[in-house]
Parts: sequence; C-alpha cells; structure tokens
Amino acid sequence: MGLLGVDDQSGAGRGVLEGGFRLLDLLSRAGDGMGLSQLARESGLPKATVYRLVEQLVGLGAVQRFRGRYFVGPLLSRLGACWQPIPGLQGAAREPVRVLSALTSAAVVVTVLHGDRVRVVFGTRGVVTELPRIHPADEFPISTATGRVLRLAGAAPDGVTSGEWRRAGVEFRRGGSVVVDRHEVIAGLCCVAAPVLGADGALVAAVGVMVVGERVPQGVDQVVRRASSEITRNLSVG
Repeated sequence: MGLLGVDDQSGAGRGVLEGGFRLLDLLSRAGDGMGLSQLARESGLPKATVYRLVEQLVGLGAVQRFRGRYFVGPLLSRLGACWQPIPGLQGAAREPVRVLSALTSAAVVVTVLHGDRVRVVFGTRGVVTELPRIHPADEFPISTATGRVLRLAGAAPDGVTSGEWRRAGVEFRRGGSVVVDRHEVIAGLCCVAAPVLGADGALVAAVGVMVVGERVPQGVDQVVRRASSEITRNLSVG
C-alpha cells in the first residue's frame, strides 16, 4: 500500500501521491495556513478530492487542522529538518550560524548547490521579522550572494572556458572570498556570502547574511568570513 493507503504501483496511486505532495507544497509556502477552497483553487484539484487527501494527511501527522484551516504538521517539519545533502553540514553550521545571527542581528543561511538549484541546508531569520521563516530545502535564486559563491563549485557557464572559470575562483579567493549583493536581487535587502570548504578543500556550501537596509554594516564581511572558517573547520573534524 502507498503512503495514503493506495497501491502506489498503479497510475491511480501515483496520482494520489502527486496530489498529496502538491497540497503539502502549497501548505509549506502558506504561513497563515489555507482553507479548503483556497487549496482546491491553487492546486487545481476538485474540492472533494482536496478534502479527502488533506484529511488523510492530517491522520498521518503531515498536516494539522486549526479553526478550519490547514497547516504543515509536525511529521513534515521533522522530515524536512532531516534533509542533509552533505552529511554533517547541519551540525557543523549550527553554532556558527547562531553566533553570526546574534553578532549581526541579521538572517543567516547555509546553502548548497543541489543539482542546478540553490537550496537552504540550515538557517535562521533571527530578529529579522521582515523576512519569511527559513526552512531546510527552501530555494534561493542563483543570482543571490550565496548562489554566486556556489556557482564557482559548478561547471563554467556558457561562453566561459574551464581555465577562465578556475582563474575566476582564484581571483575570488584572493579578493577575500566574499560576495556582496547590494539590492541587486531584492530592493532593500543586502547580502554577504562566503564559501564553506569540505575536508578535501573543495567548495561544498556557502554561508550568507541577509540584512534589511540600505547598506551592509561595517565589519559584516569579516564576521561572515570567520563563520565560514568555523564551519569549514567543524566539517574537517566532524
């Protein structure tokens, strides 16, 4: 039997699973929850189907119901927090991220290049309530500061030779290994990011600070570099 009590070897079973995950994905993006009508409208599924699926998900603990609205449940939250594309990275980053957020009063994320997507492994928005809560596997644009750092770990972009791309990495490290984004992606949001290296010295992740304001406060680049060095060191001894 499949996740929702249907034989998932059949086409019908796959359809049920796809519908269930579509609802979970919508709820994961709705901090205030969603009612049945909104879920049906945004998922494109019949309201009766949405009701049946979402109530089954409530029974599994993947969704919770409160005053007629549905929210992500404890099971889904726990499963999401376990996502680790690089073993040990969450643990290595936990304390440096906490300290970095406290020192800068800013949101902090650790991201990886997952396929061609920039995804969060660990992070906190700290006191920055203007930003949405940060969850594991949240996706960031490749054009953000952490995305631009992570691009150096991937293949050379179109029109750039591998030799030129390697030299770009050398220049990046020579320049302090920090990328600064001043309102280039989102107006009113500045980001500073630095690389995290694995035990073999390869670039495996990026740590970034997100500051709501017109400018990057003085000294933020230094504490971001320090946090990246601490996470790198924790990975090497983990």
